[in-house]
Amino acid sequence: MAGSEHPTLGLYIGQQHVATVHFEYTRIHRFEYTPQWQQEGFALSPNMPLNNFNCLRSSKHLIWMNWQNA
Repeated sequence: MAGSEHPTLGLYIGQQHVATVHFEYTRIHRFEYTPQWQQEGFALSPNMPLNNFNCLRSSKHLIWMNWQNA
C-alpha cells in the first residue's frame, strides 16, 4: 500500500456493489455509495442518505450491528 491509500471494504447486495468503506488504521475513515447505486438504489439507512452527506457515524453503527448479527 502506497501513499495515502486506505484499506477498503466493498459492500454488496447480491452481486451489486453498493458502497465502499475506507479505513484508516482500525477506524472508518470514509463511507461512500457507488455512483450507480446513488442513481438506481436506495439509502441503506434513513441516517445514511444517498448523497453521502454526514453518513460516517451512521455507517459505523450499521456495520457494527450487521457484523454482530452475522
